[in-house]
Amino acid sequence: MEMKSIFTFLKNRGLLVCFTALILLSGCNNTNLTTPKRVIKGDFDIYKFSGTWYEIASMNDANLTNSTINFSVYNNEIKVIKSSTAKDDKVVKDEYKARFGLDDNKSMIEISKFGLVYEPLYIVKIDAYKYALIYGKDHKKLYILSRTKQIPALIEAIYLENAKKDGYNVEDIKWINQK
Repeated sequence: MEMKSIFTFLKNRGLLVCFTALILLSGCNNTNLTTPKRVIKGDFDIYKFSGTWYEIASMNDANLTNSTINFSVYNNEIKVIKSSTAKDDKVVKDEYKARFGLDDNKSMIEISKFGLVYEPLYIVKIDAYKYALIYGKDHKKLYILSRTKQIPALIEAIYLENAKKDGYNVEDIKWINQK
């Protein structure tokens, strides 16, 4: 083999190795961006979680009042109904299909409005199934839920601190008026 062709071979092979490594590393990096740092470890019980929750705060539900989210389980299917009052006093109800996500501890639920595209929601903190902190797949969705119309100041402070540590801008959180 000629010296020139050996250099060409090694050069092309080196580029291929660098290109492959770059693709693999970029794939690893993207997984960490979309999965929250905190996910409930241990036993998560969807039956204890099911029922009506008051939406105390959210990053995307401005100008809503009396917002509730009901999770129900029947024949291993999860149904989610969100009910709230809009600014014009009109009651708005949205129904979603839901299913467990791919994680082993079932603290990730995927929801869909029409059943075609599912969006993950990560239940990252739950306190005695009375209060819950939920993240979306990016830093644009966050929900604070409660079984009652208010949450204690201590729970609020803990949830906000967790969200801040996990990269959420807590200034963007909208507090929902529960009458």
